[in-house]
Amino acid sequence: MNHTNISATIFRVIVGLLGCYVVFLGLNNALGGLHTLGWMSNITYFEVIHTEKFLEVDSHYRFYGGIWTAIGLFIVLAMTNLKKYQSGLNLVFTIIFIGGFARSSQMNIDVILTSKILGLLFIEIICMPLLFLWLAKILQPAKESN
Repeated sequence: MNHTNISATIFRVIVGLLGCYVVFLGLNNALGGLHTLGWMSNITYFEVIHTEKFLEVDSHYRFYGGIWTAIGLFIVLAMTNLKKYQSGLNLVFTIIFIGGFARSSQMNIDVILTSKILGLLFIEIICMPLLFLWLAKILQPAKESN
């Protein structure tokens, strides 16, 4: 097995696990709404005081969870043929990268610098461009020696 094949295999494992995690997160939100299914935590962190507005926002949140689930499923599918799905993977990496910057718009440094959020920001803002570049490197045509 040559270096490119080893690199592609490691890439597939890492990104495939990422895809599975995204599906897990998406289903937790798509099926559980704002309350979630409690897969990440079963702590109650809000109280509904306006039911009609809550149900409206809950519907939107479930929709976002469905989108996130679909993105995760696409990532898993893309591991079957990196070349065929390269553009789609690059789009997903870019979407997650932009999402990381959107997360930081909260402008609450006490939250952003917690280990839970800082770790996610690292994945979103640092790792996504690295995955983008790694995929390009894996798929670049082999250089012929003279």
